[in-house]
Amino acid sequence: MDDLCECLVDCYEWLLDTPGGKAGASLGGITRAAVPASFYRRLGTSFSSQSHSSKPDENNLPPPDVMASPTFHRFPDLPAELRLKIWEEASAGPAMHVFDVCFPSWHGTERSRRAFEDAEGHISEDRRRRWDEYSRCVFLDALETGHKELRRATRVARHAQDPSAYRLRGALRLVCAEAGTSVSRPVEENVVYLPGRDEKIAYDNAEDVLFLRFGDSGALTELSQGVLFGEFDASGANSLSEVLEGPWSAEMASTLHGARKIALDIAETWTLATVGTVMLEEVAYLGCCLQEGLRVLYLVDHCPGRCTRCHRHEQKAKVLKTRGELFRQLHCMTASEEGVREPDVIRGVGKTYREVFDLEALGWTDTHPSYVFARAMDETIRSQQADADAQSFQGIRILVVEDDEVDGLDTTTLMDCNPSGSEDHMAAKAWDMSLRLSS
Repeated sequence: MDDLCECLVDCYEWLLDTPGGKAGASLGGITRAAVPASFYRRLGTSFSSQSHSSKPDENNLPPPDVMASPTFHRFPDLPAELRLKIWEEASAGPAMHVFDVCFPSWHGTERSRRAFEDAEGHISEDRRRRWDEYSRCVFLDALETGHKELRRATRVARHAQDPSAYRLRGALRLVCAEAGTSVSRPVEENVVYLPGRDEKIAYDNAEDVLFLRFGDSGALTELSQGVLFGEFDASGANSLSEVLEGPWSAEMASTLHGARKIALDIAETWTLATVGTVMLEEVAYLGCCLQEGLRVLYLVDHCPGRCTRCHRHEQKAKVLKTRGELFRQLHCMTASEEGVREPDVIRGVGKTYREVFDLEALGWTDTHPSYVFARAMDETIRSQQADADAQSFQGIRILVVEDDEVDGLDTTTLMDCNPSGSEDHMAAKAWDMSLRLSS
């Protein structure tokens, strides 16, 4: 990024040296929405330092404000190599691709049905035929977003806009041939099929992350109902084994079995105090379903920086770098074995997902439901891959989500994780799971 900023500074000076350069150096032609706001802030700083390096002349007008306009009118005049670098930076990875998991539920089939509806809530004849085929299957759909989604009373993250990078890359392919060329076809590709839209989405399987969202009526919040803690008859619950064991759509099975990096929402791995904690047996089954070829499993925490209920609304990723005892236990290492691996950074549209190491600062303990879930998943995946003599798993990693400013795009994400006092109640229920895990 620094090299690119230096190139742009040189290009800016080149434009000013051309006829009409000062008059035409206002921004236009390339939308700022394609590049994170931090890019422009750094770019603006570079311009400012270069522009004022010479002796000031009170008779000259000040240099143009590069932030004054959202577009760069002379972008086509830039050297082709520089234009291509800008397009490549706009679509650079690793990237996050977020999808809803739709499935038959004891709550009903409303979410699955909405995957096949148009904006007015109607289903065309062609889509109805597909709906009849997939209504009893587990399949993937685009993330539900918008103001209606923000208003929902739920304890999982709600987005005004889909942060998935595949949408940005798809838009870049349509901008012009040059932009489309910059979005290169990956060497190792995985494909997501959205039956409701009859759309196939390819992404870089070696670098990018597939983020699965089950939602508040999803599988991960139905796991323990009636089975582990006896809240009600287990015959009325929809356990994870019932959801993921069958029937998967053929396309979803192919996608998940081939995925190298998968993310899950931490808020969906534990439930309200009246429901209880995810069953260890169901967690193990989920691990078995996802382990084939899996290299990294990310758990995504939306609370830092936005959730007031858990008092972490002012918490930032930059202060969560310390590798504590929980991190070492999760990765089976001693203090002397700590590596120097840099934290992962995954890019979305209006979102940056940053890996953190200080699990204690997140409020976790060795009995916290999320930590118990992480350890159980880690143990299951490693065990399954060892049995198959295909040990590629690098571990569980925790991501926190930071908002990026993007002109013209509402990047609002709301998160209200815990009703008052529920975390302590759930942590107590997780104790039995923790004992079984450590035994």
